[in-house]
Amino acid sequence: MNLSSPAIKYALILLSLGVIIFVLAFWLLRVHSSCVEQEYKLINPELRCEPKYVVDKQPYIGLRHELQTYVEAQEANGSVNEVSIYFRDLDNGPTFGVNEYADFVPASLLKLPILITYLNYETEHPGLLSEQLLVPVIAEDLHQAYPSRANLQAGKSYSVAELLEAMIVHSDNTALYRLDNYLEVLSPDQDLALQTLTDLGIIDPKNIVDETLTVKTYASLFSQLYNSSYFGSRDQSEKVLTLLSRANFNNGLVAGVPEGTAVAHKFGERSDLEGDLKQLHDCGIIYYPDNAYLLCVMTRGQEFSGLETTIQEISAMVYEEFDSRKLE
Repeated sequence: MNLSSPAIKYALILLSLGVIIFVLAFWLLRVHSSCVEQEYKLINPELRCEPKYVVDKQPYIGLRHELQTYVEAQEANGSVNEVSIYFRDLDNGPTFGVNEYADFVPASLLKLPILITYLNYETEHPGLLSEQLLVPVIAEDLHQAYPSRANLQAGKSYSVAELLEAMIVHSDNTALYRLDNYLEVLSPDQDLALQTLTDLGIIDPKNIVDETLTVKTYASLFSQLYNSSYFGSRDQSEKVLTLLSRANFNNGLVAGVPEGTAVAHKFGERSDLEGDLKQLHDCGIIYYPDNAYLLCVMTRGQEFSGLETTIQEISAMVYEEFDSRKLE
């Protein structure tokens, strides 16, 4: 056979092109099928195979300066004593912080790792979320400025799933205490919640008494959820973010964005005990159309009203700047 003849060369070229087209088509089919296998709404769009840029990705130098000036003014007029801010454009965009390394008491922010602990445990022990737990008493929260609306009743049993929902959506402390106690039953020899915190990089296992954390450290938890990098299943990340998006605390981040904007977030409060300053935090993901961003604000001051206003106005300033960067 004369391999140098034009006909043979032409046939080899066609064969090569055919192989390339087949491989490319096979690859595209696999990518497409893996992306549309299930419909996700709240995790990273890149994991849903819908990446596209809708806002300008330039650094937020001007906004950071504006926020720094605003915080200094709020501190000067006594509305707050200290504020920390952390921002991240979750679609491969810039990030910045203001006083992001200050320590705060997380308070109810730690209810989120409890939820993650249960969902993680349930992957290896199916049926856990359906188990019924008796609530013997209702927690007395004498210093709770934002009471739960879960309406749990003493002497009644609830599924683990119902208690998790009450703990996250309503930030209910009765649900928290019952779920925390049940973790000791599930694993008497290992602190599952502490293990989750350690795995998430949120807490130092050598120092867990009245533990403090920074706004940047806690914000990393939402990045892990959004990118589905902690759970082995994207379903679990979607489940967590769905519950967080139903949280009924509207006095912080939610008040600073247009009505109807999805916000998957968790707030925490620390009332003053023995003269301590109050603390109010709100951290979460704001689902700007086709380009979510992460915003976490922690505050400390004399009155919750001033802390609320500060978080709301910071949220509004960030949204306004983000929206102004929308690409045509």
